[in-house]
Amino acid sequence: MKRRDFITAAAAAGVTAAVVTDVDARPFANQNAKPARQFLELRTYHVKNDDNKKILTDTIDNALIPALKRNGIGTVGAFTWYNEIDGNDKAFENVVFVLIQHPTTNSFLDLSQRLLADKTFVKAAAPVLDVPLAKSVYETYESSLLHTFRDIPSIEKPVKSDSRFYQMRCYKSFNLDRNARKIQMFGAGGELKIFNKYGLRQVFFGETVFGQRMPNLTYMLGFETQDAQKEAWKKFGSSPEWNELRVKPEYKETATSIVNLFLKPTKGSTL
Repeated sequence: MKRRDFITAAAAAGVTAAVVTDVDARPFANQNAKPARQFLELRTYHVKNDDNKKILTDTIDNALIPALKRNGIGTVGAFTWYNEIDGNDKAFENVVFVLIQHPTTNSFLDLSQRLLADKTFVKAAAPVLDVPLAKSVYETYESSLLHTFRDIPSIEKPVKSDSRFYQMRCYKSFNLDRNARKIQMFGAGGELKIFNKYGLRQVFFGETVFGQRMPNLTYMLGFETQDAQKEAWKKFGSSPEWNELRVKPEYKETATSIVNLFLKPTKGSTL
């Protein structure tokens, strides 16, 4: 497969993302309302082996994340497959995820140009950018644009210890209506409140504006320990609130396919 440049996701997404360029995140008219919703870019890099994974994560930590900070993007999560949890989907063992919080769609669209104009970034990213095809670090990557839920408009940082890890889940629906119903189930339906009550601490919830396997929503939870993760899900699954909500007919067949992953942050990740 032809090697792609390290920072060309915006160019690849330009046509699709253009349909929302006039809805940049901005404060709601009601000044007492919650903060403006954010646009999140979720990149999925595919590498061949652990050596290339290390080169890529080091470059993300030492080049990409500092460059994004210089460009006004302070929240950037970088994650790899967590190998210490039994049952973690091995299809993602050689994958690196990068989550970028964009305040507006314009921030997403012109990011490539801003990075290319940053000489410090280009120099620091040489281990990925300045190599021949035979030594390319990754095979390809996909980029999705998510719009955060109104009930959780911003990225949260619920865990901070060195032992922290994250659970990322993607719910695919079989049509737009069922996807919208699942989003409503989290918000007005009360599922988010049940999450909070039983220790499922959210990092973000977002609807995919464009990307893979649409329509879908993706969310991430943070945990300090594996025991805390297991206990929280056990309490949630057995709670009367959840078992009453899950059988309501309006939410039937809303999430028909689920991808469930456990991830560890890289050293430079701000999450």
